[in-house]
Amino acid sequence: MPPTARATSSATPLKDRVAAELRGRLAPDSEGSLWLALVDRRGRLALCAPVDEGTHHIDELFLRDLAGLIRTFDVPVVALVVHRASGRPTRTDRQLWHELTRRLATSSPTHLDLLVV
Repeated sequence: MPPTARATSSATPLKDRVAAELRGRLAPDSEGSLWLALVDRRGRLALCAPVDEGTHHIDELFLRDLAGLIRTFDVPVVALVVHRASGRPTRTDRQLWHELTRRLATSSPTHLDLLVV
């Protein structure tokens, strides 16, 4: 089995754990809230923390600060977790993931994922 297939299949239980952890914390009116889920080198969920701005005000300063914050944690995987009642990412959610992935690509070994709960 190719390494990428193993990585994908081993990430699924982690995504399920992150989603289950956050569903218990989300209020019904938290549509668009943004959380960072940090995964340590052993593949364990190390921290789930809300990001105050959520997905409501994404601008250059927000992107720069969030990318800097992600770099400081020095973890192999970070999931951007967005609450959407529909269970589907919006255009803004995808733009956030794309912009952060681009900014981290040259300066951090962290893999960034987008998870909608």
